[in-house]
Amino acid sequence: MDSLTTNDEQAVAGGDGNLDGAMYAEAAEGGGEDIVINSREFFHEIDEVREALKLVVKPDMSTASCRETCERIGKIWGAYQEQPGLLDPFLEEMIEPLMAAIGGAVHESPKSPLTSFPNLHLLSSLMYLLTTVRGYKTVSRFFPHEAADLEPCLEAAEVEAASGKTETWSTLYTLTLWMGMVLLTPFDLQSIDSGGDKSLSDRILELGLQGLRSTSRTRDASAWMLAKFFTRPDVTSAGALQSFLTWTKEVWSPPVDANG
Repeated sequence: MDSLTTNDEQAVAGGDGNLDGAMYAEAAEGGGEDIVINSREFFHEIDEVREALKLVVKPDMSTASCRETCERIGKIWGAYQEQPGLLDPFLEEMIEPLMAAIGGAVHESPKSPLTSFPNLHLLSSLMYLLTTVRGYKTVSRFFPHEAADLEPCLEAAEVEAASGKTETWSTLYTLTLWMGMVLLTPFDLQSIDSGGDKSLSDRILELGLQGLRSTSRTRDASAWMLAKFFTRPDVTSAGALQSFLTWTKEVWSPPVDANG
């Protein structure tokens, strides 16, 4: 599996509301020192993880306790880097409570989800760690994907992107993956557009293009989300794909030499 880039590690190391940078690297490379990686036949620590997940999704859990518990979960998952398929039978039950907590906060207050769930960034960091072990395409299959999820998720992602906080990039990463899954659901974007200066399609495209400029793993999530976005009939007919192609041409075209 891919390991974190230098920029990713620097972004999360020591940041408030995120897991420790060293723990990210441990999980990405195969777990912590206290878990010996052997040939395994099943997920030995599932009961411990179940109990730990019940704790971290509680909104009144202290940040210090939540961080410590999340780090333990991350180290357990990291120990399965070489045999990630052993987690598969338990992915849904591990992902569901995390996304329920994240989604609940986003639906309650899209512009400030931390007010209802202060440890949102820690849970997003934990979700990212799971994708480093099992892959974001597999993990995101278990994300909620109702049409009603799209607009609050987009609004929360826009706020996170506008904040420019590099230490909480895993939250934007998780929200972007979530949007990608929702966009796979067949519904008319205009039917849920609450109106505003920009259409939902324009906002999604703008957020995705911004993500493609990122040096963090948000770029991967944005590329995947946009791929789902452009497969929608209501998007291709609206001309969003042409706008994207125009953008890529401008970005990738070599600069004109003024001296000829």
